[in-house]
Amino acid sequence: MRTRCACPRYVILVAIVCGIILAFAVAFLLGYIPAVHQLSDLSRLGVSDGFVPVSLTIFGRSVDTISARLAFYSQSQDLLGTVERSWAGWELRLECIMVSVPSGWLVFPFRLSSDESAAFGGVSLMRYYSRSSFPSLYDRSALTDTEERALSHVFSLVQTERWIPPIFGTLHRQAVSIRSFEPGKEYRLFVTRDGTLHLLEN
Repeated sequence: MRTRCACPRYVILVAIVCGIILAFAVAFLLGYIPAVHQLSDLSRLGVSDGFVPVSLTIFGRSVDTISARLAFYSQSQDLLGTVERSWAGWELRLECIMVSVPSGWLVFPFRLSSDESAAFGGVSLMRYYSRSSFPSLYDRSALTDTEERALSHVFSLVQTERWIPPIFGTLHRQAVSIRSFEPGKEYRLFVTRDGTLHLLEN
């Protein structure tokens, strides 16, 4: 009795998956191109050798866990949201999507994980500072209409980018880790002129 080859079925499945990825990439690119032209509108918001309103407080470390609180603030220092929990592991890693503008960087934290977290695992962060699809780390009331539209458009791309594997991503990603710390001290997120992130003691 002859068995039917399943190869064509796999070829069709691979073709469908590739088609979906290609369509997604094209749709993302069509959104990314106009966003590039809007970056000059966001020059006033860029951070260069300055702090982003995000802080990390590590409470302590046990034999195999580390406990901490990550806090997000508005430009006026109002608390937007916090993540407080314990992770398995010895160090924490904060990942951000970085958008370069003429005056510096727009920084969007998107994941907090530990050295024991699974690949692409950890806590998703954008919901803690997103308000009506707007990144409230930036002061909406202080923006012009043009700046608000441009930032909303860029943030929509950033929110999509976080789900894309880095090899296929369009935007820059940067991570900062902390292993040595003083328990109970607050560490603030700092971005240098070249886009390097640091956690500096407050």
